[in-house]
Amino acid sequence: MKAEVDQSGKLEHLNTHTVISLANHFCGAVYISVSEKIKLVKFLRKTIVARSDLIQTVFATMIFILIIKFSKNITKLEIDEEYSNRDKFIKETIYKLFAISKIINKPQIFFVRVGKHSPSHKLAWSIHRRKDKSKALVLKYEDIIKYWNLKK
Repeated sequence: MKAEVDQSGKLEHLNTHTVISLANHFCGAVYISVSEKIKLVKFLRKTIVARSDLIQTVFATMIFILIIKFSKNITKLEIDEEYSNRDKFIKETIYKLFAISKIINKPQIFFVRVGKHSPSHKLAWSIHRRKDKSKALVLKYEDIIKYWNLKK
């Protein structure tokens, strides 16, 4: 089964919340508020995560959370080219999370231009624009760092 991923509200913008959505025959989204992003960045800067990799690591982790929470049977994942020069790193990070979590069935990952007519774009945009958290899984910074076995 194929699914698309899109982001609304860049992770690196610490003045707006971020929504990352997954959609095709099903829909799901994760939401992180400004205050949680700030806590997350402050925490991760004190760890071994390189500053140059910090945003893409969080992006990959949020995509991984989307997959395991909303659809474990995805065979092909198309991710919008948010960080085009970092595609390989994001893909490797997602696969690392599958290995850490001991999940065998991982999707093939491709980076594409997800258009404005995509269901994932529409979902991410509508949640971000209306600030309607009821349609998304709201993440705290602890929800993200736990996948890397990092302690607060």
